[in-house]
Amino acid sequence: MKRLWISFALVCSLSFAVLGWIGTRIYQKMPPIPTAVVSTDGAIVIRKRAGACCLRLHFVLERERKSRSARATDPGAGRRLTA
Repeated sequence: MKRLWISFALVCSLSFAVLGWIGTRIYQKMPPIPTAVVSTDGAIVIRKRAGACCLRLHFVLERERKSRSARATDPGAGRRLTA
């Protein structure tokens, strides 16, 4: 029984050692962080200093703008049906 516990401890130790080694390699080789994200028309969508919340806000506002333009082209959109 003691041999099984030693084997188990050895496997756990080696597993965590490999996991730590891979973690440090990933950290050292992480991808570059862009200074800005630019749309296809050249407008800056988000800068490096802005956080993920700003990017999320951009997508929310973009979705709202698209829904407004869809309502503007469809005269029946957004109206409530009355009986």
